Amino acid sequence: MAQGVTTGYTVQVTFFYPCVCTLTNIQVIASDQTGKPVAKALSPDGSMLLVMFRTENPAYWLIVSASGDASFSYYRPWSIHGFSVVAVQIIGGYYYATIYLGR
Repeated sequence: MAQGVTTGYTVQVTFFYPCVCTLTNIQVIASDQTGKPVAKALSPDGSMLLVMFRTENPAYWLIVSASGDASFSYYRPWSIHGFSVVAVQIIGGYYYATIYLGR
């Protein structure tokens, strides 16, 4: 890929946590194959979100990691986190990731 040419990526991120509780402040960071963060996003209520970014460096895969809080209305929240690896095409495109969250 020629230098100076940008490529656009969109990753639709959904979350799974095996508990009937509330997810809050889920921060998502997408990193390229070198570990360099390329995008950040926040889901205040733990719902699906889109992470969109452009880059001049080709991506072969992305690590999409998430961290945030889970709680019941009457308990103190606890930290949760997880990640997913997404294989991508160098030319960009639309991708899907489901992140399984755990303690």
